[in-house]
Amino acid sequence: MPDFLNGLFPKDEKTSPPPVPMSDDAQAFEEIKLLQAIIARQDDFKARTKAAAVTFFAALTALYARGDLGEARTPYALITLSAIVLFAFLETSYGGTMIKAESRVSKIEKRLRKKRSSDRKTSRYEGPRIGRTMGEVITWGNRWRAFKRPRTAWFYVPLFLVTLGAAFAVSPTGERAAVASGQGDGSDGGSQGARVESNAGPTKGAGAGASEDGGD
Repeated sequence: MPDFLNGLFPKDEKTSPPPVPMSDDAQAFEEIKLLQAIIARQDDFKARTKAAAVTFFAALTALYARGDLGEARTPYALITLSAIVLFAFLETSYGGTMIKAESRVSKIEKRLRKKRSSDRKTSRYEGPRIGRTMGEVITWGNRWRAFKRPRTAWFYVPLFLVTLGAAFAVSPTGERAAVASGQGDGSDGGSQGARVESNAGPTKGAGAGASEDGGD
């Protein structure tokens, strides 16, 4: 066919074959892989939260021990304990997300195990549902379940108790605390000196009067 007729009669371009639909088992395994990646990511976030909590506790305790926060124990205890509670709440958010993903994985695995059973409705794969599963609100029950896990509970409960112990056992020291105590001693010494001088004045006057009477 001449070239000028190609525009009038375009050739049929070869189209790629349509993608072969994935079987239910393949979709289920892909969803499990994605959920496992989500679980690993949330676990990494939990580890970073623990590191941030320890760093904050160590820094604030060091400032308190140096006397930079004053000698009052209550502000240090309130600030540190409140921060620990916030870090624990943040970690339960990550833990609650992990629990949702783990529940979905166990449900998929249960359906795969029952695939050969006679109950087709029970064994049928319904998915993928990653968006729906991760979009659910984290309930307080899941937060409590996440907090009760050993790596979470055995971290924040001792840290909470150590903070209380540090508030009452650590005495603020350092330059600022020494200056504050020195100012207090100086003021006390000055007042005592003033009292001594005031008491000495009348005594001298009385002695002088006695000497004059003796001369007469």
